[in-house]
Amino acid sequence: MHNIDTNFNLISLRRIIKNFLLKSGLYPLYSFIINVINIAFSNPFSKDKLVWELLPLDKQILECIDNNHIYSIWKKHSKKQNFLGDFYYEIGMYCNSIGLQDLATKIFEISLQFKFSNDTAMMYLTNFMLNSPDVYDHEYVYQVTKRTIKKLSEISEHDELLVKYPLPQIQKNKKILNIGYTCHFFDNSTGTTLFLPILKNHNKDKFKIFVYSDQHPSITKPSTKLLADVWHDTHKLNTVDFCNLVRSDEIDIFIELNGFCVKNRFKEVSLRCAPKQVSFYNLSATSGADNLDYVIISEDFDIKKIKEYYSEEILVKKGSQNSTALNTNFSPVKSELPLKRNGYITFGSFGQIHKVTRAQIFLWAEIMKKVPNSKFLLKSNNLDHPTYLKAFKKHFADAGISSDRVIFEGYSGYNILLSRYENIDIALDTYPYAAGTTTMEALLQGTPVISLVGERICSQHGKVSINKINEDSLLSYSKEEYIEKAVALANDPEKLENYRLTLREKMLASPLSDIKTYTQELESAFTEIYNK
Repeated sequence: MHNIDTNFNLISLRRIIKNFLLKSGLYPLYSFIINVINIAFSNPFSKDKLVWELLPLDKQILECIDNNHIYSIWKKHSKKQNFLGDFYYEIGMYCNSIGLQDLATKIFEISLQFKFSNDTAMMYLTNFMLNSPDVYDHEYVYQVTKRTIKKLSEISEHDELLVKYPLPQIQKNKKILNIGYTCHFFDNSTGTTLFLPILKNHNKDKFKIFVYSDQHPSITKPSTKLLADVWHDTHKLNTVDFCNLVRSDEIDIFIELNGFCVKNRFKEVSLRCAPKQVSFYNLSATSGADNLDYVIISEDFDIKKIKEYYSEEILVKKGSQNSTALNTNFSPVKSELPLKRNGYITFGSFGQIHKVTRAQIFLWAEIMKKVPNSKFLLKSNNLDHPTYLKAFKKHFADAGISSDRVIFEGYSGYNILLSRYENIDIALDTYPYAAGTTTMEALLQGTPVISLVGERICSQHGKVSINKINEDSLLSYSKEEYIEKAVALANDPEKLENYRLTLREKMLASPLSDIKTYTQELESAFTEIYNK
């Protein structure tokens, strides 16, 4: 039994919660919240009395949730003081990993309203909302993001007094600018593909590059360190020490690359590490931070309907933000179509599982129903987890697709993952969180990608890559068009065969492989920012 002050008026708490949920439009979760609180105040959790049984959800959705998994989370946290924060956090993350992103976001939001959660939950909430455009509009996400970053970036007067180095003065016509990058994932697959090529191509005659690395030193490759003029291991530095280090280096432009990840330096930005501070690379929306002065966005993205929801000044630059030193150190897939070997079309998706929603699976199912005997290969690391795999099997079944038409695969090494494209004819992009690196990998392997484009940056990554190879026929702007284009392509084997033979060459000849030009555009942005 969890020990909480029994003098607390539980009836009053119920009334407060009920009124809050009514006003916020979240009343459908009332029974869930009350049940959790009842358990917290009185009854131990048991398999016979599950909080999920009172959730006002469709029965099919409830059946996707593994009660034994929820019970294990409860057992893990129920004896802790103030356990509800951890409990809410884990069930929110669980829902986000089994295709129930809308529910995950609501759980995080409720927990934060009652201050039961933690900084990590606050950070994830902003990202989760982007995955639910039908639930959270631009204005709502913008306001929540600003409140979140304000809370996460709070600093004390004591901290301000401990910053002992002044900011460097802006100098007209300065010949060499000191550029400071901070990130915690320089050497992961995304960092090595999309960001390290920028470091390699910087003009060292005009820019001195400082890196403040928050990844563990054991991960950092010696060759990565050599890409910077100055490399600092900062993963153990607190806010004040980090800010003092950056200021002592006399950085002119400080660039926060982490975005809304668990590890970031938004608090340091609030202390102002440099005269000019920039958000770049890993944000799909505004940071909402007062002291982030600019955000750099490629002209590839259509921001007309979202630019008013940015707290930073937006600097739009030419060149492709998806530019990279394309990895061609792997063999292209066999030229023969899987369709010819198998006698049926195979669709597929190899992206991160948190981008795959239940609604997305129902959309894929509509395509499969219109392409007789077609199959689907869903590949993602999390599918090694039996609980997650069970949920996704249930989603496809609920959407009317029999189990013999869906192939699930978990983790494999990078080269093996790329070789698996020889087993799919058409890749289907995720929505609303579109794939970036995954789309480029598919195209490099001769696999066309049908992408559904939305208003948010996160819904335009597929569009950026596909536009750059002049294959706009693969883009759709409504769910109906997405279905139509996928079905039409499935019925055009000649076109599929042509894609198999030509897509890699188109990628290599496109601006996506011109990392040098994009780096020059980025440097022109830095110069413009410094002189403003």
